[in-house]
Amino acid sequence: MRSAVPRDRRVASRQRLLAACLGLLFGTSLFASTEAHAHASPQVRAVVFGDDRLGRVLVSNRGLLFGGVAGSGWRLMCNEALGVTTSELPELVSLPDGGMLAATSRGLKASHDGGCSWQSVEPFATIAVLSLARHPELPGHLYATACGKGASGLYASDDSGAHWKRLLAAGDGDCLRSIRVAPNHSEHLYVRKLALERMRFAYTLWSSSDSGESWISHPVTLNADETDFVLLGVSPSRPNLLIAKAEAANPGAVAERLLVSRDGGQSFESEWSARSINAAEWSADGASLWIASDEGLFRSLDEGHTFERQGPAELVSCLKQTEQGLLLCGHYRGDAVGMVGVGTTSDAGQTTATWMLMTDVTEPVACEDDAPTVSTCAPYWADWKREVLDGAEPSAAGSPTTISALPQAGAGAGANVSPAASAGCSVATSSRSGPLSTCLLLMGAAALRACKRRRPSGAC
Repeated sequence: MRSAVPRDRRVASRQRLLAACLGLLFGTSLFASTEAHAHASPQVRAVVFGDDRLGRVLVSNRGLLFGGVAGSGWRLMCNEALGVTTSELPELVSLPDGGMLAATSRGLKASHDGGCSWQSVEPFATIAVLSLARHPELPGHLYATACGKGASGLYASDDSGAHWKRLLAAGDGDCLRSIRVAPNHSEHLYVRKLALERMRFAYTLWSSSDSGESWISHPVTLNADETDFVLLGVSPSRPNLLIAKAEAANPGAVAERLLVSRDGGQSFESEWSARSINAAEWSADGASLWIASDEGLFRSLDEGHTFERQGPAELVSCLKQTEQGLLLCGHYRGDAVGMVGVGTTSDAGQTTATWMLMTDVTEPVACEDDAPTVSTCAPYWADWKREVLDGAEPSAAGSPTTISALPQAGAGAGANVSPAASAGCSVATSSRSGPLSTCLLLMGAAALRACKRRRPSGAC
C-alpha cells in the first residue's frame, strides 16, 4: 500500500506549483501585449524622456526607439538585445548620468551606452521586475516591484539603482505589480498586489503615506467577466485621487471600466467605460484627466465623473504630458493625412502636430560593430526596413503636419460620450490566455492527483 504523502509536503508542493504558475503568468503576459505584435502594425506604447545625453526613448511593440534631442534621427533597438521577446513591453527609467534601466521578465537591465549593451542589476538578475518608478523630486531615487521565489516585493534605491532595499515583502505565491508615486506628494505610494486564492486571482491595493514605512491594504473586487485590476495614475493635485481600470476578460467585446478612488484606494467607484482604456494622464495642475482609448482621446474636467471625446485621433495607445503640450501615440486621421506615430497637441486635441512618425525610424541603433546589439538586432532591423520603410518617405524634421479635427460619427461638438462596447481589434489585447491556460492546466492536474490520493477508488 502506498503511504500517504505528509501534509507539509503536499502544502509545500502546492506552494511551489503556485509560485511556478504565477511566475509563468508574470514572466510572459504582464510584459507583453501579444506575440502577434511582432507582425502587427507598429505602435508606440510609452514615451520616456531622458537628458541631453540620452535623448528621447519610446517603447513600441517592435522594440525601443531612440531619438535625438531634436526629435530627428530615430533608431530601432530590438527587445531581443534585452534578452526578451519582441512582444514584451519593458518599463524604462532614465538615470541622471544618461543611462537607463529596463524592467523585464528576465530581470532588471542597465545600459550606459545608449542600449548597445545591457547588464543585469542585482539582486534582480534572475527574477522578473514588473515595474519601475522614479521619485518625482529626487532623480536618483527609484522604486521597483519584483516577483520571484524569496524575493517578491517592493524595492527602493537612492543611488540610481546601484543598491536596493526591500520596503514591502510579498510571499512566494504573491506578486507586487505596478508602483505609483503621487507626483507632488511623494510620500504617498501605491502598489497593487496579485495573489492566487482558491483557484481565483485576488487583487489588493497597498497604500503608504509615509514613503513606505507603513502600509495599509485595501481589497479590490472585480466583476465576474473581468480579469485584471490596473492602477493607471495618481492626481498631481490630490494624492488620494487614484485612477484605475478593470480589464475585461474578452477585450473589445466587453467594455473596460474606469475606476476612481477619492479616498486613497479604500474604495473605488465605476465612473466610465470604453472598449479599451490604454492609458491615463493628468495635466500638471490636475484639472484635466486624459484617457487614451482605441476609440480616441477623451478628457474629463470633473475628476473622472464625465468624459468628452477630443479631436481627430482614431486610436490612442499612450499619453505623456509635457511643458510643450500633450503627446499622444497612435493613429490620426485628417483630410489628406494619415499618421502612425506620436503627435503633440496644445489645444485639447482639436489639432495635432506630428512629433514623430514610425517612418522616421530609418536606422538601427548606432553602436560599435562588435556591440552585442548589432548582431542580435540585425534580422529585426531587416524586418522593420521591409515592412515599415520600403515605399515610405520619412517626415522632414522640424516641419510638423497639422491636422484639423473631423466631426465624429454619432457625436456633436462637446457631446458627452460613453462608448458602447463592440467587437473589434484592441491595441492592448493581452495574451494572458496562453500562460493562464497553462497555469490552470497545471493546477487542475495537481488537484486531480490530490483527489486520487484521497479517493483511490472514487470519482474525482
